[in-house]
Amino acid sequence: MDDTDRAVRDELERRLAVLAVEEREAPQPAFPRSDMVALVAIVVLSIVLGLIVGIA
Repeated sequence: MDDTDRAVRDELERRLAVLAVEEREAPQPAFPRSDMVALVAIVVLSIVLGLIVGIA
């Protein structure tokens, strides 16, 4: 029973190590998606407000 628990624990540690390495090596976007959405919304609102003020 103890050998099985040790084998399971070793396998879980190995898999967690592999996941940690893959996560570190995965390319991260320059901006998180939520920041990009906020940036686009601000730019669109600025353009719309600029057009409204320019027409008036």
